This record gives sequence, structure tokens and C-alpha cells, in this order.
Amino acid sequence: MGSLAAARIAQRVGIRPNAQRHGVSLGVELAGGTDRVPRKGMTVSVWFEGSGEIDCTIQQVEQALSDPGQLFFEVVKLMPGLTDVELVDQRDDSVTINTNEGVMTRTGIALDRDSGALVLEYDEKYEAGSRVTATTHFREEFVDNDNGVQHRLVMSDLEAPGVLGFLYGRFGSSRIGNAFLSATKTHLERS
Repeated sequence: MGSLAAARIAQRVGIRPNAQRHGVSLGVELAGGTDRVPRKGMTVSVWFEGSGEIDCTIQQVEQALSDPGQLFFEVVKLMPGLTDVELVDQRDDSVTINTNEGVMTRTGIALDRDSGALVLEYDEKYEAGSRVTATTHFREEFVDNDNGVQHRLVMSDLEAPGVLGFLYGRFGSSRIGNAFLSATKTHLERS
């Protein structure tokens, strides 16, 4: 879809250049001095936020987080639709995983330990073939409580250029975020 066609669609559905709705940039910006040539894609501050209970101890979570590459590999293997998952590179603060859909690179991996809580943060670049490249910041909080561990996931700073990126960002947040929560729960409860 060309820029002019995207501009016409945006105009028909009432999207103005630089429009903001609920903190979400709709990716239509002025380019070349006219509102007829938008930059396509999506940039979002908080893309997904959700939480759930995990029936395990905080010590089990800490043990799993001692090897983030293996943890990410095990969690991604449990994601719906992802097959042929392979951990191809692991360093002190980065991990690369290949799947049937593309390449997932997580960098800036940092773990903060607090009394009764663990906070894991990292940036992810996900290249789904040559069609979509999305970057997202992840923050996972694991808090010890009476029922096990409360897991909170916040995915933010999504950047996904192009029409497919817009669709990915617009319609994928709940499905992808809940899949990460579910896969993490399943893996940690098996450990």
C-alpha cells in the first residue's frame, strides 16, 4: 500500500495527522510538508499490561532467572504458533532465539533483586521475516505473596513500522501479552 493510499484511508476513517488516542500514536505524521503523505506504522508507550498468579516460590523464579537464555527459550517454546524454537546465541546481557516466524533478539537484560521481589527488564527486537520488525521494552515483576508469586508484565515503547506493523501493534497486544504471561506461568509451575 502506498503512502497516498494510506493517507486516503486515514482521512476516510477520521484520523488526523499526529492524532493521539488513549496515549497511542496512530503513526500518521506530516511528511514532506503535506498531510497527504503519512509515515505508516505504530509507536505506543504502554502496549500491554497484565498480571497473574504463578503457583511456585520466589526462589524458583530466581533460580530460573539465573539463566535468562534458557528461561526465554523455554517460555518461547510454549508460545502458541511458535515452533522450531532454537536458542542461537546467549551473552551476559543478550539472547537471540530463532523460531519458525523469525528472529527474536533480547538485549539489555537486567535483573533487580528487592526484598520479596524480582524485576527483569530487557528490550526485544522481533523480526518476523522481511515483513515486520517490532521493538518493545519488557518489564516483568515477580512478587512473593501468600498464594505463590504474582507476575506482572508491562510491554512498552513498541515501534513497528509499516502497515503490517500498525496491524501488529493494534491487534496483537492482548494476544501476545497474555500468551507471554501464560507461557511463563506454565514453565515456572513445571520447574
